[in-house]
Amino acid sequence: MIGDPSQPVPSPPDEPSGSSSDSQTQGDALLSDDWLAPLSDQPDQPGVTEHGLPSLPTLEPMDLGRRSPSARVERSFDVIPSTRQIMLPWCLWLLGSWAVSLWMDSPAAAIRWMLYSSLFGLMLVWPTYRLSQDGRSRSRRDRRLQDSKTDEPEPEQARPPRRMMLTPTLVFCDWLSMMMVFQAVIWPLRVTAGWEFEQAVWIDAAVASWSFLVGALTAWGCKFRHNVGRAAATVIVFLVMFAEPIVLSGIELLNERLGLSIPDWSMRLSPLETMYQLTVASGLFEPGPWRFNIVAVAVAGVLAWLITLIGWRGVNSPRPAATKV
Repeated sequence: MIGDPSQPVPSPPDEPSGSSSDSQTQGDALLSDDWLAPLSDQPDQPGVTEHGLPSLPTLEPMDLGRRSPSARVERSFDVIPSTRQIMLPWCLWLLGSWAVSLWMDSPAAAIRWMLYSSLFGLMLVWPTYRLSQDGRSRSRRDRRLQDSKTDEPEPEQARPPRRMMLTPTLVFCDWLSMMMVFQAVIWPLRVTAGWEFEQAVWIDAAVASWSFLVGALTAWGCKFRHNVGRAAATVIVFLVMFAEPIVLSGIELLNERLGLSIPDWSMRLSPLETMYQLTVASGLFEPGPWRFNIVAVAVAGVLAWLITLIGWRGVNSPRPAATKV
């Protein structure tokens, strides 16, 4: 009867005694070294493990944090912006000045604003930017060699020397390139303002002379390895623009408040009054009184560049090692 618990359950037939021992013997053979011996005897091949299986490519760890913070900061100072990298901000500065002048009601005021803004960019913004840089750098070959090294400590004597890359040549190329771009501003303004050719030439010469003088001061300040020298050069650059107006304003204030009669004078060091007088209407233009100022500043700029070049002699020369007594 099906499902009768009284009936005994038949047991499965017994397997032959030799079958289990044979399967165990085969498993031991598969796990033994004799089975792997033919594969291990193969010569080493690239991309193949010792067992003959393809090896996975090993991924090298990314070079993140291998350099110390001081080394990364030092590496960041090794890049000095070239003249080409200065041209784009200079063009954007001129475009922004032109956009601001569109909101002015008077054409004469808009023209003067455009010229003054260009003058501020050449005499204040550009020198301040260059003087804020360290100026010392290494050559491209030395930087590549340094980047290929690990973060192992190396003696100071083994490091490639840092040279002054912010040289007078680079500063002069900056000034020359910016003045060439400025020609796209001055000559269209001549058509807009109705200036004579002579008036436009003297305005262009005034901007070139004062910016040439400031460029010499910038190149002179870039040779200092410490911040104090570069800060002093920045102060002198600002004094060229604003020292004379501040003094004249103080004299006028003293004459009004204290009843003094201190004589004033026409500005000769600062370009503010010269540019104002040169940008008058075409019928009122007289270059006589201001021609001397422009020529004198140009001569001062040439002398300043000569002194700067003499002062730069030996800046990149290797310093003699200190001898121990």
